[in-house]
Amino acid sequence: MLGSQSLIGRYVRASLERAGDTVICFGQNSESPTSASSSQVRLAGNPRNPAVLRDGITSSKPDGAIVCVEFSGRSQSRIPSEDLVRVVDFDYLSQIFKTISAAAPSAKAVFTSSALFYKRAGNYKQEGRPVMYNENNQLDDSTNAAKAVIQFEALVQSQVRAGADASIARLGGLYAKEGVFGRAILMPILEKQKLLLPDPGERFCCPIYVEDGARAILYLLERASAGEVYNVVDDEPVTLKGLVQIAADIFGSTPPVAIPYFAAKYLSPRAYEAVADFLPNAAPVSNEKLRKFEFDFAFSDARAGLSRIKELCEGNNSEPAEAATNHKSA
Repeated sequence: MLGSQSLIGRYVRASLERAGDTVICFGQNSESPTSASSSQVRLAGNPRNPAVLRDGITSSKPDGAIVCVEFSGRSQSRIPSEDLVRVVDFDYLSQIFKTISAAAPSAKAVFTSSALFYKRAGNYKQEGRPVMYNENNQLDDSTNAAKAVIQFEALVQSQVRAGADASIARLGGLYAKEGVFGRAILMPILEKQKLLLPDPGERFCCPIYVEDGARAILYLLERASAGEVYNVVDDEPVTLKGLVQIAADIFGSTPPVAIPYFAAKYLSPRAYEAVADFLPNAAPVSNEKLRKFEFDFAFSDARAGLSRIKELCEGNNSEPAEAATNHKSA
């Protein structure tokens, strides 16, 4: 597994470990495994060295591979998301794809992408409701961040054409009590702190609670066909205002004060950063394909996911929703 330190990566790894799988995480700074069932590979030398990566994968002989790539440069590097393409090393990603295919040719793989970059259209004809975007709709190529997503997925599909058994999970806006959005937006609401909320207008969130995101990745690892792409979002797209209002209702708090979006960059920079990552394009996205693939959401809408966060923060430390069962080692 690569990307095990990302928000979604930590939940995927924990789900695998609870199911008794052996999880091998590649990277010099990988965290310690969370249970005794895991083994950990700390790669000697630079993990960007193709030989080091190849030797690590060959020695572990995985049945499955998960690569978690986060298309959100702002939270890590403090640069605008539009400039993300400058920090995505596509040569390295290409080498990862080729190494997995060569060193573990029988392994199924899932690569995470983003469902937040569809090219927006208007409303349905003579209707007020917005267009729901599916996997066949065009991705927006008007920003560097969107171009990075398109280029990344093209790399995956090139390896599929070369024989790799890989699929793509397009993740919506991940939320949890952790992560940039959780720390900057959700936790202050829960703790009834004063918060200035950037108002991006009627742009939609495509939220997915992180536990369901992790379960969906493992579900696709077991079942998806090579080259298939799935939107991993919940049932009900909502605007950012709508999401925050739901959070305030569930947490018993007053909604934050909305301020003009770009003014928030100076008046509420932490919240601005979190929202910019959460809403890069913000078109409403459909999960119909994943539903028809018989994936069962444990948290089908934001109300369910936010209720889960409240339970966790109130001391209900029960195990997260179980991942898909009978999955292979990753």
